[in-house]
Amino acid sequence: MQIASFIAVAGMMAFIMSLGFSDPRLYPAVFAVLLILSVPFGLLPYAVARHAGRVGWREAAIAGLLAGGLFGIIFFLLQLGGTYSSSAGGVALWKDGWPTFAGLAQSAALCGLYAAIGGLGGLLLRALVPSDLLMASRFPLRPYWRDVLPLALAIAALAAVPITEQATRDRSCFNPFRAGDAPRNVTPNLSLRLHVSKSQWPDVASSFAAFAKANGWRSRGQTEIREDWNWFQYEACREPVVNIIILQIPLDDAGGLIVSVTTERPEITWEADVQRLIGLLARHGRITRDRLMVTRRLPGWAQAIPIEPEAPPIPPSTAAPAAR
Repeated sequence: MQIASFIAVAGMMAFIMSLGFSDPRLYPAVFAVLLILSVPFGLLPYAVARHAGRVGWREAAIAGLLAGGLFGIIFFLLQLGGTYSSSAGGVALWKDGWPTFAGLAQSAALCGLYAAIGGLGGLLLRALVPSDLLMASRFPLRPYWRDVLPLALAIAALAAVPITEQATRDRSCFNPFRAGDAPRNVTPNLSLRLHVSKSQWPDVASSFAAFAKANGWRSRGQTEIREDWNWFQYEACREPVVNIIILQIPLDDAGGLIVSVTTERPEITWEADVQRLIGLLARHGRITRDRLMVTRRLPGWAQAIPIEPEAPPIPPSTAAPAAR
């Protein structure tokens, strides 16, 4: 019953938090995270309190508050001393791994939020676990009608994961995996690199949006260029599903972009529209073809695109001590 109660509490908390974020799609991920965190921050305090015979409502709330607050403190300490920087509304919160005064205030508020979540979880657990099990006084250990509630809630929490994923699945052309069995059908057809700088991102986004509008494609995307945060992601799609996505190249400070073309099924044609798009993007910078890209078919104009050269090997460090 205790394990079922922990699962049920994690499910209820995940449901509340996903509603707080106004995005039910977050439920499976939040539920999984809470289940993992319930071992060090839930089961261990529960076992200690039960062994000490202190399992009242007050003790449950205090234990939950302390566990949630401890998680917030650990999360704060893990961010110290790195390269993390962030801001909100033009106000710096973190800079080079250290919080500003505003960042400290935000971290304190987050610790309070985590503590409140832990306290609520402790109260919910105390409400679900029968008192005789809390006090280890049930003998013989046989199920009672009172045990149905935590079991039913645990089953509902687990069943809500596939139900939520199915109910909230994106069935638009932006999701080539919408068919469910898509992983064996979805075909990556082309992967290119657009060599531009971050200052050119708005122009690239405008050309991409103009292409989508002129050809009747749906499009969406976002670009942000800030001192501490850069982001570029745009998508366009049409039926039958051809999906084009442009993303920033990871760890590329210069601002290079990846252009990938995916179809829901291998027989879907995409070449003519993509060729027009590549012609527009080529006005902004040099285009190369990813050498690791594997496809079952490649049109002639795409084969004429130069292959991305291999990165030069990293020379051995001259500062390394000589081997003895």
